[in-house]
Amino acid sequence: MTATVVELGKLLDVVLFALGATVGVAILFSLAILGVTQASERRGQHRAAAIAYGTLAVVGLAGCVAAAGYGLVLLTSK
Repeated sequence: MTATVVELGKLLDVVLFALGATVGVAILFSLAILGVTQASERRGQHRAAAIAYGTLAVVGLAGCVAAAGYGLVLLTSK
């Protein structure tokens, strides 16, 4: 029976990278939700604020899509 040796340093790198990516995507998605809700609330009264929050929503959602696309590229390249 052969034992497989796992390099702890590389395993720790993977865990930390996955944790960082998860937190990053969660923050981006939270910003997108914040942007959508605040833009809809400020649509009538404060036009400039609504545009700024709408931009925040688009940037947050684009970041989530980019992270998902990057993950798919990493999965298919190996």
